[in-house]
Amino acid sequence: MIEVVSTVIAGLYVVQGSLGIAEQRVYTDAQRARAPLLTTVNPAVAVLAVGIGVVGAVWIRLRGLPSPWYFTALNCGLALTLFVQIWLYREIGVSHSPLFDRVSAHLN
Repeated sequence: MIEVVSTVIAGLYVVQGSLGIAEQRVYTDAQRARAPLLTTVNPAVAVLAVGIGVVGAVWIRLRGLPSPWYFTALNCGLALTLFVQIWLYREIGVSHSPLFDRVSAHLN
């Protein structure tokens, strides 16, 4: 059961990282100027999240969990990527993802 949950969490890494990568195109120059370090770090964290998610899911599928602590490490890593994103939102002065606004406007 823990392998299934760990695979789902690895999938969440891929989704969260993919959204983080897509979100980088939506930021304005003014928003990037408010947080130059974070707008550089956040895409790197997003790419890392996608890589960890893919490698983690494949590893679990082929070899099982490498350690009982792997599940905890996946959860902590996912939380860290989310904290970086929340920090970025606060620094650039938005309450939620600008990607959400763009998709919402496109659908309406």
